[in-house]
Amino acid sequence: MQNLATQPIESGNPLDDPRAFRRTLGQFATGVTVITTSTEERMYGMTANSFSAVSLDPALVLWSIRKE
Repeated sequence: MQNLATQPIESGNPLDDPRAFRRTLGQFATGVTVITTSTEERMYGMTANSFSAVSLDPALVLWSIRKE
């Protein structure tokens, strides 16, 4: 049996299922999030505490980065 805590609440492309995107955003009130991406050679990640929803159509989120 799989641990449900490790399973995503929603998954997939928000363009394919806008309601799933909205439900997912509704589960995130505030706090720290991890942002990841990858290239063919490497994976990258960072944490941010400024994550917020911008728009449901088009599907957009925002995080602010401060570089010193």
